[in-house]
Amino acid sequence: MKNFILIVLALVIATGLFAQAPSKKEVETKIDKVTIFLNGAQVSRKANIHLVKGKTEYVLKGLSPYMSPQSLQVKIGADVTILSVVHQINHLVEQQKKQDIEELETKKQALADQITQDSSLFAVYNEEEIMLGKNQQVSGLNTGLKVADLREAIDFQRSRMIEVKNKEFEFTKKIRVERKELDKLNQQLKSLHINGNLATSDVSLVVDSKIEVDADIFASYYVDHANWFPTYDLRAKDINSPITLAYKANIVQNTGEDWKNVRLSLSNSNPVESGNKPVLNPWYLRQISYSPVRYENVYYKSAVAMVSGVISGKVTDGNDGSPLPGTTVAVEGSSVATVTDEQGNYSLNLPSGAQTLTFSFIGYETYKTPISSKIINASLLPQNLQLDEVVVVGYGVSKKKSKNVRGINAAATRETINQTNVQFDIELPYSIPADGKVYSADIKQMEIPADYEYYCAPKLDKDAFLTAKISNWEEYNLLDGEMNLYFEGTYVGKSVLDVRNVTDTLQISLGRDKNIVVTRTKQKEFSKSQFLGNNKTEMRAFTIAVRNKKQQPVNLILEDQFPISTDKDITVKKTDYSGATIDEQTGKVTWKLTLKSSEEQKVNLGYSVEHPKNKPVVLE
Repeated sequence: MKNFILIVLALVIATGLFAQAPSKKEVETKIDKVTIFLNGAQVSRKANIHLVKGKTEYVLKGLSPYMSPQSLQVKIGADVTILSVVHQINHLVEQQKKQDIEELETKKQALADQITQDSSLFAVYNEEEIMLGKNQQVSGLNTGLKVADLREAIDFQRSRMIEVKNKEFEFTKKIRVERKELDKLNQQLKSLHINGNLATSDVSLVVDSKIEVDADIFASYYVDHANWFPTYDLRAKDINSPITLAYKANIVQNTGEDWKNVRLSLSNSNPVESGNKPVLNPWYLRQISYSPVRYENVYYKSAVAMVSGVISGKVTDGNDGSPLPGTTVAVEGSSVATVTDEQGNYSLNLPSGAQTLTFSFIGYETYKTPISSKIINASLLPQNLQLDEVVVVGYGVSKKKSKNVRGINAAATRETINQTNVQFDIELPYSIPADGKVYSADIKQMEIPADYEYYCAPKLDKDAFLTAKISNWEEYNLLDGEMNLYFEGTYVGKSVLDVRNVTDTLQISLGRDKNIVVTRTKQKEFSKSQFLGNNKTEMRAFTIAVRNKKQQPVNLILEDQFPISTDKDITVKKTDYSGATIDEQTGKVTWKLTLKSSEEQKVNLGYSVEHPKNKPVVLE
C-alpha cells in the first residue's frame, strides 16, 4: 500500500512538471530593415505571432550564422514578459541555396556525368586497339592464309585501326575541353562561397503572456561579412559650370541570409573601431640609443609613406593559389575600398597618407599589410570558425533624436544627421543576395558650385592639372572614395576624393588638360659658373611659357622653387622671379596667372649659388 501511494505521488509530480513545461512553436521571421555600416550590418526582423496564455517557447529560425549574440535585441509588441533568450547554431538546417548556385551545380553534375561517359567510350576504343594489335600477331603466325585473304585482313585491320585512333583522339580532345569547363564551374562555385559556412542559427525565447493575443515580434542583431564603401561620378561640363556629383554606395554582403526587398540604411559608422576614448598618459623623456632594428623601422615607415597614386595586385587562396574574386580591399583608416574581379585582380587609388591595406573575404582570415609598393599581392588563409551557444541576457530598443536634411535627390534618399554619424535611408526597397558580389545603390546626386583653377609645376610635370575648389563642403557629408572623372563630356580617368585632411576648401583634381601647354626652358646665356678664390658661383635662369589653347579664359597656379641652403658656407641669391610670391621657409615660388583664349605668357626664374669649390652642389 505504501509503495502504491509513492507511485501515484510520483505520477502526480511528473504530470505537474510536464504541464508547466512551455510549449514550443517555430516562427518564420522576415527581414524588415538593414542598416549597413562601413564594416558589418544591423539586421532587423519582424513577424506576427499568436500569443497563448502562459509560458510558450518561440524559436526564430533561419538566421545568419555570423550573428553577434551579444548584439541581439528582442521586443514583443504586447504586455508580455520575456523570460529568456538563447542563440545557437543549427547545423541541421542549412541556408537555402541561391538559384545561380543550383544552376551551376546542375551543370557541374551533368558535365561530370558526360566526362564519365566519354571516358568509358575512350576505354572501349582503347580495348579494341589492343585487340586489333593481338589479331595482327595471330595473322602473322597463321601461314595457311591465302595471299588475297591476308591482304584483305590487313586492309581491314588498317582501316579499323585508323577509325579507332581517330575516335580515341576525338574523345581525348573532348574530355580535355570538358575538364577545362568543369574547372571553370568549380571556380565559379568557389566565388559564390558555396564552400563556406552553410549552417543557420536559431534564437529561442521563452515568453510568459497574461492573455491570449496577436502581437508583432521584433528582433535585431549585428552581423559580420557585410559592408559598403562610397564611389563617385564627377561630371564637369566646362570650367564655367557647377560640377555634378553622383554619390553611390557599393554594397557587399555574405551573411548567409538574402536581403529581399528590404529597406536599406547606410551609416558612416564603423562598429569594428573601438568606442573607448583614448587616455593621454604622462610623456617622460629618456636618453635612448637607436639600435639597427629601430633604424629599420623608421626607414620602413618613411618608405611606406612615399607610396602614392594607384596600386594594384592579385588576391589568391593561400592553400591552392586559386584567385579569390569578390575580396574587399580597403585602405585602413578611410572608406576608400574596392573588390577584386573574377581573376582576383584589383586596382585602387590611394588617398594621401595611406599606410595600411586590409584584405577581407568570407571564410578567410583578414590580412593587413603596409603599403610599401605599387604592386601588392595577397594570399589569404582559410578561417576556422567555432560558434557556440550563447545566452543573451539583455534586450530592448534604443531611440535617437535626429535631424532630417533633404538633399537634391530627396525622393530616393533621406539623409539623417545624428550626434556621431550620418545615415542615408534609401526610400525604395532593395534586394541584396548573400553572394559576395558588389551591388550599387544611388545615394544622391548634387550640383555643387565650384571654382576652377589649373595647376602646373613644370619642374616635375609639364602638364597642367585642372582642379575644382568647393567651399562649405562639410554640408554634403562626403566620405573618402574613388571617383570616375568626366570633363567636357569625356571620361578623363580616376581620382580619389580625400576629405580627411581638408580645411575650409575641398580641392578635387580633375586630371590633365592638354589644351594648356607649358614649357620650362633653361636660359643658357644666364646659366654659367664663376670662380673667385676658393669659392665657386653658379647661376641658373629659366623661362616658363604658358599658352592657353582653350576657347575660354583660364586661371592657372604656376609653381617652381628656389634651393634652400642648409650650410653656412653655401649662399643662395634670388635674382629673378618676375612678380611671383615666395615662401621663404620652403623656397616655393608661386605665380597666379589669368590667360585669355589663345594667349601666351612667360615668367622667369633665376638664382645664383655660391659655395666652396670642394663642396659641389646639385642645382637642377
